[in-house]
Amino acid sequence: MRSNKLFAVITAVSMIAALTSCSGSDSSSGSKNDSSAASESTSSSAENTSASDENLITAAYSTENETETETNDEVLQEIIDTVEEQEVADKYFDDLGSIGDLVVLDDDDPEKDLGDYYESSNGAKLYFDKDKIPAEVMLLFEKYFKSYSEQDYTEYTRCLYPSYIKGMDDFLQKDYGYGLKTSFAKQCKNLMDSAGGDFEITRLKVDLRENSDPAEFMKPTSECFGYDYYETIKGEVDKFYDCDFYVIVREEDGHEMAILSEYEIVFAEKDGKIYTFG
Repeated sequence: MRSNKLFAVITAVSMIAALTSCSGSDSSSGSKNDSSAASESTSSSAENTSASDENLITAAYSTENETETETNDEVLQEIIDTVEEQEVADKYFDDLGSIGDLVVLDDDDPEKDLGDYYESSNGAKLYFDKDKIPAEVMLLFEKYFKSYSEQDYTEYTRCLYPSYIKGMDDFLQKDYGYGLKTSFAKQCKNLMDSAGGDFEITRLKVDLRENSDPAEFMKPTSECFGYDYYETIKGEVDKFYDCDFYVIVREEDGHEMAILSEYEIVFAEKDGKIYTFG
């Protein structure tokens, strides 16, 4: 898409982050389109990346390094302490929010080349094709990433497919000696590090992947759980949406930047509700 490439140009002049086209841009790593390899491209020290957290966020964008320095990090410990007091959600969202009409920018608008967008009632600008991706997917995705920025474990688990929560928590406890709460806290800290501190979600872009197979995406999860997780749940799910996503945030100094660009995520629709994995 033309607008995606222009996002990359704007990034170069530090206006906002790139929304790079999967099919048309040379600026982003192809490995980001492969969930099994993407974690290698997110950190220069990928060989130290924890296998548990590679699977925690869809095996695609963990930057966690299991080091003594990180374990003793005071900010991380503060987040862990906060999260430990929070519970797993006991029900789905009462209200995901709403999306307004498509905002079509004037030709002289400085953001015209970024593309038109929808604005959610929760405040983010959402870039997606409404003919391919339901609005509920975008609203759930916004809730999902806001749970990281707000360090809200309860909201995070509200976004996850229910059987994933127990399966991943059991795996982490067995193999790593900590649970989903601690791993969520670590991912909150990773994203804070990427943003340079506290951040606010401002723009989200999701592109539906063509001719993709959610089973491939879920292979790392199946390896963690010890059984074919996709085969277990595919009969329960009404529809899967296999997508690439981009996350743009506002830093504490007011500037916008990308903290994640062109990574894979899968959403599941079941009984009219949208969930994700990771």
